[in-house]
Amino acid sequence: MPLSLSEEVSELYFQKKGYFVIRNLTYLARRPSKKQAGNLDIDILATNGREVVIVSCKRSLGSEDAEKEVKRFDLGEKLLRTDEKYKNFVTYPLRKVYVAEYVPKATREIFEQNRIEVKTLEEIVLELVKLLFNEMKPEQWDGSREKLLDGAETKVLPRMLKFLIKHEFLTNKREESPPKH
Repeated sequence: MPLSLSEEVSELYFQKKGYFVIRNLTYLARRPSKKQAGNLDIDILATNGREVVIVSCKRSLGSEDAEKEVKRFDLGEKLLRTDEKYKNFVTYPLRKVYVAEYVPKATREIFEQNRIEVKTLEEIVLELVKLLFNEMKPEQWDGSREKLLDGAETKVLPRMLKFLIKHEFLTNKREESPPKH
């Protein structure tokens, strides 16, 4: 399976917010439209001890596919609430989040009508950069980028983002106008 940028970024985002994350939780599910059961997966399952979050990460979905994705969210929730392996896991409130690079208005409306929070990948990245920047600041920080702490990240994505932050390729605020060349 190819790497999904939205899954990679969302996983790191939830980890940096203090969640324990499981990626690609695969399960067998009987879908109403199919005669036989098939494998489905929860892209990201995250918990922080106060809530459980089911996250679906896509590039983009049209309204017809969004309806199907709502059903997949429901199947994932059903798994967590009824399967003996996961029942105790969902004693906390459950939240559903859809993350995509692009979210058409009709798709957003379908998810929001079904109480599914919608975030664009851009929103997640901007929040992640702020989290990483704050994580990198030492207790006594004088504003010098050279004194930002890199940490011992084991994955490439957080190391790359921290490098870009430290060397001012990324900032923790959005530029109002494009950079001048």
